[in-house]
Amino acid sequence: MSALTQQCDRLPPATRAFVVAAFLETFTWAGLLARMFLKYVTGTTDVGVRISGSPHGGMFFMYLALVLITAVTLRWPWS
Repeated sequence: MSALTQQCDRLPPATRAFVVAAFLETFTWAGLLARMFLKYVTGTTDVGVRISGSPHGGMFFMYLALVLITAVTLRWPWS
C-alpha cells in the first residue's frame, strides 16, 4: 500500500466525500468552460452549455453542502 493510500484511509468519511466532490466539481466546471468557449468564442453551438450547466450547478451545491459538513466535522474555525 502506498503512503498516499494509507493517508486517505485515515481520513474521516466526510473529508473523503469532500475531496471527491471537489474533484468532480472541478471537472464539471472545466467541461462548462470548454462548452462556453464553443458557444461564445467560436459561435458553433450552445447545446453543450445547456447540457453541462445543470450537472455543474448540482455538483456545486453538493460541494457547498459538503464544505459545511466537513467544516463542522473537522471543527474548522469560522474566522
